[in-house]
Amino acid sequence: MKKLLALLLAAVSFAGFTACNPVSKKDSGENSAENPDNISYDIDPETEATLKITIQSYDNEEKIIKAVADEFNKDFPKVKINIDRMSGELSTTLMSYYNAEKSNPGTMPDIWFTTSFDMFALSKAQITLNMDPYLTAAKDAGLFDESDYVAQYWTLGKNNFKDEQYMIPRSADRVVTHYNKDIIGAAEKWCKEQGYTDKDFPEDEYTEGYIKDESAPVELLSRIKNGWTWQDMLYVCYWCRLYFDQNNMSSLYLVDSYFDWEANYNPIFESMGVEYFDDAGNVALNSSETENALKLMKYMYDKKYVAPVGASNQANFAGGEGIMLFHSQSISITENSLSALSKYKGRKMSEVFDVCTFPLINYNQAPKIGCGIAGYSVFNESRNKELSVLFLLKLISAEGQTALANNGINYPSIRVDMQNKDAPWAKEYSEEGFNTEAYTYGQEYSCGTTFVAAKDPKYATDIMSCISTMIEGYCGGKTFAKVIEDCEADIEYYLMF
Repeated sequence: MKKLLALLLAAVSFAGFTACNPVSKKDSGENSAENPDNISYDIDPETEATLKITIQSYDNEEKIIKAVADEFNKDFPKVKINIDRMSGELSTTLMSYYNAEKSNPGTMPDIWFTTSFDMFALSKAQITLNMDPYLTAAKDAGLFDESDYVAQYWTLGKNNFKDEQYMIPRSADRVVTHYNKDIIGAAEKWCKEQGYTDKDFPEDEYTEGYIKDESAPVELLSRIKNGWTWQDMLYVCYWCRLYFDQNNMSSLYLVDSYFDWEANYNPIFESMGVEYFDDAGNVALNSSETENALKLMKYMYDKKYVAPVGASNQANFAGGEGIMLFHSQSISITENSLSALSKYKGRKMSEVFDVCTFPLINYNQAPKIGCGIAGYSVFNESRNKELSVLFLLKLISAEGQTALANNGINYPSIRVDMQNKDAPWAKEYSEEGFNTEAYTYGQEYSCGTTFVAAKDPKYATDIMSCISTMIEGYCGGKTFAKVIEDCEADIEYYLMF
């Protein structure tokens, strides 16, 4: 009943976009009649205008928009930037703005912050500008070149991840492994003191053939590097688990894995050859590949590397207890959390923790690493479309990306020429000794959550939720047959509406 009520409310919510104030086809982002010949960037620098930008209600978000606005105002000093801090969920907020726009012009923002999934859904609500004609005109004017941007991420801002640019990415977000060098180093030292060698490492179906020299001492930190493998990670976890269990830390767990998050489970599934839907659009999850992917994750729970599903106490990497975190968060976030702990006061933080790539899963010879984007879209009825697009082009210019980095966005730049460790987003941390290249290593492995494009955008969130529930159920002890039956039924249920 709860599912049905949620779906009915969602249906009413999205109907509000198009039913309350219908958008004509000629004005809609999806059916734009605009063409590059009708778009001009020959704009007087003294133009007076106001751009309203809706953002998440975070101080840092406002700070970076103001920083980009300062750069933009060097070109257009009389364009005022009004920042609107959004409260609540994006689609609901924009619906209320859009419904009020006709009676109160200016309520709707010219630009809004969004993620690839919100963009994916809102593109169908006919309020988002298809920026292709505007980008083509900008290219003709020498203001834009798509090849300047990392293709794997730029594509995630397109309709169905294929065509029609509905969002301009602001950064290239990628899952990495944050690891606690202090704890892992202590575990390595203890293993050597106990006289353990690689002969004492028990191989199984996931680590068979891993040990090459049984007389070798236990080495942990040297295995954690860009391009390390799932087997490397299991080796490190085995010895750290032993260290924890024999040193009064048996109640603690090792890894904050976030396996129920699409940015983590999708690359695991794709690495293992999972197909979500077949060519006819039918759910195709009932396969040996899916079962093998679930077993791969459940192994981590069975070995006590990951806390049980639903447990109140997780590995607590941020609290200085866990050894690893699989996440896309920036080095600055981890540094802030760990440096605040009393046991790390006064320590050089690059000696306490570091980052490396997500461990590559080579069992199917197709390793993947999760990636995604956040960015900004433009209202398709904005009175200042060209200025709005120019603002976003400033955001992704070298000056704009530097402004983001200088104001707290320490994620890899969307720009090809600013992906390196000496670019503004990374330079400070590279100089401190952090492995910032973890965020950009092996772009061929980058894997966005594009499988949701197989169905209408309105189903994306529900489909991803169904898969998360399937993972939690299997890792929590349910049989493969049961979780597949439930997942398929849930997905088919949602697709009815």
